[in-house]
Amino acid sequence: SILFVLIFLFVIYILLEKNDKKQKMLKINKAHLARAQKITHIGDWERDIRTDKLIWSKELYRIFGLNKKEIKITYEKFLNSIYKDDLEFLKKEMQNAIKNKEAKTIEFRIVLPNGDVCFIENRYDVTLNKHDELTKLYGTMQDITKRKKIENSLKEKDEIMLAQSRHAAMGEMISMIAHQWRQPLSVISMAANNILADVELDMVENEILQESAEDIVAHAQELSKTIDDFKNFFRPDKKVEEILPQEVFDDAFKVVGKSLENNDIEVVLDFNNNRKFETHSRELMQVFINIIKNAKEVLVEKNIEQRKILISAEDALDEVFIEICDNGGGIDKDIIDKIFEPYFSTKDEKTGTGLGLYMSKTIIEKHLKGKIEVFNKNDGACFRMSLPYIISTKGKLQ
Repeated sequence: SILFVLIFLFVIYILLEKNDKKQKMLKINKAHLARAQKITHIGDWERDIRTDKLIWSKELYRIFGLNKKEIKITYEKFLNSIYKDDLEFLKKEMQNAIKNKEAKTIEFRIVLPNGDVCFIENRYDVTLNKHDELTKLYGTMQDITKRKKIENSLKEKDEIMLAQSRHAAMGEMISMIAHQWRQPLSVISMAANNILADVELDMVENEILQESAEDIVAHAQELSKTIDDFKNFFRPDKKVEEILPQEVFDDAFKVVGKSLENNDIEVVLDFNNNRKFETHSRELMQVFINIIKNAKEVLVEKNIEQRKILISAEDALDEVFIEICDNGGGIDKDIIDKIFEPYFSTKDEKTGTGLGLYMSKTIIEKHLKGKIEVFNKNDGACFRMSLPYIISTKGKLQ
């Protein structure tokens, strides 16, 4: 019996020793987790849907500027920390999470006790019981304020460059307007001078006077149409609209078409799509004009005899592919990887800013959620764009 007691006590000792080791290991793991959360500014949380009880990690209290010893977090207190403009958005997202039982990632802002505003990225998932009923929401929140500041700074830089690019384009457009106005203005001036001469010589004939007046009216209407065509390019319209690629090209040709015609450039169109897509058409028009104008300049500069610009659009499953190609001999392989870089230009300082293609890439990839690439094809350069049919910004603050 004594032996049995000794064996029993020894087993108890072994079990206690193992449990002590587990407890120590658990403390070490918790310490490592807390340290990792502090370094990455990530805290974890859990919300019981039935009781509305909320559990936060120590790091989450720190992110929200709260003292864990002084305050016990509740869902209502959590909502009180939300930036007022984001509160309804957050409530709706939480309600949708409970209703749809789905994992998601959202961003919102919080206000710290000292008044500072921070950006939070919230990643969460759900726990279901055996009856497929939602019992808990759990996830992580990360302070992404520094990342947001960097993003906003880059966005501001892009906006400045976009403004610079549009100002440069404006100068070019005004030059084109002046060029397209010369002939109608000459005809109007000549007709007016003829009328004045006839009046002075007392040789006015009603039929000739009527013809001259009709010429003046017709060419004045041509001037007015030119203004209408160009003002669309400068329209600061940021709304998303549904449109066909060829409709955007039609607007672009109203601006650059005369210049292409005057330089004997043939435009070959191949539109194999009949499905509209969501886009900011004025910004896309600027991209088309940039690429077409660059192609025109290359064709003229290299004195290509049969100058051509080939434009095509083709439907895919969830995007439309657009290509603008020329037969100007292609881009030198030493610079083809650099042409989308800001301020990179093959032109001299008087004729090029080095922003056209950089802003084209920015517009396509950041504003229109698409992709753009350049490569040499057959006997020229080819720009290929892929644009989604739907632009979605759900679940993320812009």
